Amino acid sequence: MHSAAVAHPKEDRVFLFAGRSGAGKSTISGILRDAGGRVLSDDLVLLETRSDVPRVVSTPFYGTLPPIDSNPISIPLSTAYLLEQAAETRVSEPLPLSAAMTALLVNVPFTAPLDAGAHQKMMDVISRATRVVPVRTLRFRRDRSMLPLLGWHETGKAVMR
Repeated sequence: MHSAAVAHPKEDRVFLFAGRSGAGKSTISGILRDAGGRVLSDDLVLLETRSDVPRVVSTPFYGTLPPIDSNPISIPLSTAYLLEQAAETRVSEPLPLSAAMTALLVNVPFTAPLDAGAHQKMMDVISRATRVVPVRTLRFRRDRSMLPLLGWHETGKAVMR
């Protein structure tokens, strides 16, 4: 998916941030990295749904943020957020299943040249993930005001101002 994924610094969970170019994926990733998170990718994310809980697999595909290390890891996906920059930071209630699936499918790149089987496989992965993981809209300012809404607490690392 064309999204960012950041692992929580103290818990075994990952947040996914989906959005088109310019939506704020790298901005959010940088803020969360500076708050102690581990950026798995800030550009392309692999989602694995073979188990009951969808997992994010780190990738070598980074946009503006350099990888912490090159060892791939797989961490359970906690919540997916659709990014919208706004003057006030807010998180929506979970989206209905059909709206969540549609919103995440928009963020799957490279679908045009793929055959029908590949399209179906992508739809199946998104469908399985959205049945288990809440998808919410995150309207945010380009600052740390979203941290409490994500349940993210300071870890004593350097902060981005």
